Amino acid sequence: MYIKDLEKKHIKQCLSSHPVLLLSGTEQTGVVRTIEAILEENTTDGERQEAEEMVWQGIHPDLILYDGRELSAEDARNLRQFATSCPANWDRRFVVISYIHRPHYVVMPILLKLIEEPPSHFSMILTTSSERRVLPTILSRALQLKIRQSDESEVKWWLSRLGKEEDDLRIKACGGDLSVAESLDLSVVQEWHKDWSAILVGSDFKRSFLATWTGRLEEASESTQIACWNLLVQMVADMLDRNRFWVEVGLVGIEARNTTQNGFMNKMLSATLLFKVYAISKVILTRGKS
Repeated sequence: MYIKDLEKKHIKQCLSSHPVLLLSGTEQTGVVRTIEAILEENTTDGERQEAEEMVWQGIHPDLILYDGRELSAEDARNLRQFATSCPANWDRRFVVISYIHRPHYVVMPILLKLIEEPPSHFSMILTTSSERRVLPTILSRALQLKIRQSDESEVKWWLSRLGKEEDDLRIKACGGDLSVAESLDLSVVQEWHKDWSAILVGSDFKRSFLATWTGRLEEASESTQIACWNLLVQMVADMLDRNRFWVEVGLVGIEARNTTQNGFMNKMLSATLLFKVYAISKVILTRGKS
């Protein structure tokens, strides 16, 4: 049985005994597997495709999705009304909220009320990539599950569903995160890959590269930043067999990627990490030539 099938099985089991789940891993992967688990439990094979389309279109009567980054006070009030109303077709109603560490503070009291006192016919599934930033009240009330990142086939399925090009670099750079795969700026990632490929083999590059990339990373979306750092880590990993000193560069890249995922990336940090990666790379390449 594949990892994602095991995780869907665990989600079903947990929902049967607990009204609030917190899935930690990559947000959109958690959402996709939750939807599949709920539909498998509540629909027949003939009904499933139509029900899935209704969910993604936001018109299903018993299953609603919310992006925590965009959740408004009005959304939260509608969510409460949805949760306290009787199910239309199923035995219970479900709400799935991604990025639960990101909602604006004005909506949290409504969410916390539902989490603390969920109606008997209602379940709430929350996803996050940063457990450390989830409120203690949620952590204490929710049943927590770890979700593995998406494999290549699941990323391709997601991109196909969105009608996006299944570019190999996009798939590699997203690191198994469906949200990143969806929203990264491929042109920026391609330039990053080209420039750092040259740097990591010791080729000359424009002296303005690092300063330019500091600004470009600051302007880029969070998904694009994560994709760029993911890609750098993978590029360094490919070189480890030839020189163990590349571990130092890889650790800096991992630090940068994790920092970005936690939402703290800024221009000064980008500059510091870029220069650090470059400096260590040059030391390693100099050692290799001596």
